[in-house]
Amino acid sequence: MKVMIVDDSKTIIKVLYSLLTNKIHKNIDIIECGSGEEALKILKDNPVDLILLDVVMNGLDGYETCQRIKKEPETNAIPIIFLTSKNEEKDILKGFEVGGVDYIFKPFREAEFIARVNLPLEVIELKKQEFEDIQSEVLLKVGEIGESRSKETANHVKRVAEYSYLLD
Repeated sequence: MKVMIVDDSKTIIKVLYSLLTNKIHKNIDIIECGSGEEALKILKDNPVDLILLDVVMNGLDGYETCQRIKKEPETNAIPIIFLTSKNEEKDILKGFEVGGVDYIFKPFREAEFIARVNLPLEVIELKKQEFEDIQSEVLLKVGEIGESRSKETANHVKRVAEYSYLLD
């Protein structure tokens, strides 16, 4: 699992890093960015599973950064959670309009932050597992089709798949 934190406050980045690694997911890779511009550059070569994005930053704000991320086919499916002190209705609506999946107010409560970040991470993990399961099933079916055309291979492919599963 890979998460990008985009915030111009090093203190916030440290707090989020600690929460992510200690309270949410032990085996999480975290990419830290101090600006929207830096995040956009890094995303070109480093795909991530989730982005935690501050709204108020120097240079590109979080809304513009989100819009640019959502315009690119390689990154438009990445869920983005806004973290901000902007709590007026118009700000919240704008966050969702530009493509955010959630909006967490600063200062945030630890338990709420954990719950709101855990949900998309669990969904992503389930999707990845489902994809792997489908891949395995397709490979098994292709092997069965190959077996059905040749008497020499009989159930060889199926046995190899079962042995592989047991070794895994």
